[in-house]
Amino acid sequence: MFIKALRVGLGQLIIAGDFITRPGKKQRPAAAQAQVDEAAKSLTLYQFHACPFCVKTRRT
Repeated sequence: MFIKALRVGLGQLIIAGDFITRPGKKQRPAAAQAQVDEAAKSLTLYQFHACPFCVKTRRT
């Protein structure tokens, strides 16, 4: 029970830190965005909301 509470608490802390320090969204021209969308069409992103590795991936 203590471990679960610790994990949830740390997860919320990680999410809060990510929200506070998140960089702005990248702006691309429409043609470049279409090229990126086409390249990423076959990819699937599996993520957990409070996972530190998933947070790092979302930030890049």
